[in-house]
Amino acid sequence: MDNGARSFWGLAAVWLVPVLVVGISTLACAAPENAGQSDNGAAVAAPEATGAQGTAGGASISMAHAVDFAGKIHPMVLHFPIVLVLTALLAEFLGLLLGRAMFFQMARFALILAALSVVVAVPLGWAAAVSKEYAEDYLRMLWLHRWFGTFAGVLVVLVACLSQLAHVQRQKVSIRA
Repeated sequence: MDNGARSFWGLAAVWLVPVLVVGISTLACAAPENAGQSDNGAAVAAPEATGAQGTAGGASISMAHAVDFAGKIHPMVLHFPIVLVLTALLAEFLGLLLGRAMFFQMARFALILAALSVVVAVPLGWAAAVSKEYAEDYLRMLWLHRWFGTFAGVLVVLVACLSQLAHVQRQKVSIRA
């Protein structure tokens, strides 16, 4: 890949990724006050899912409890790939600005870690979405958040794969030369 194409894709990543992150973050913060509550203000319980029953220390654990637990972990796990994508963005920008290969290597490493952690964060987000009932006025926002989050996760994995592919191609060219 020549320097012109690398600069174009680097600049595209510098601007595209923060726009997506800010857009998805905005959707996540737009939840109404009464999400997860019934009309009288009481919390809405998660529906019991039919699933395999298991025992752990004598207590019965249902699939619904496992999904509920996984959904509660989503907010904690989600912030790690966001920080890694922003770190990759900063490293890519510094690499373009200063022209040092070290920053491009840092960006690639951060993107690979972000892709690996997104593979965990996205399914946990889907678990969070199905683990409890939401207020009627929040369902559209939840649908948008779910699909934009999934799209952003797929995009991060795609960008990481493209970054790795470009790295391998550069290695092949430098070995031949």
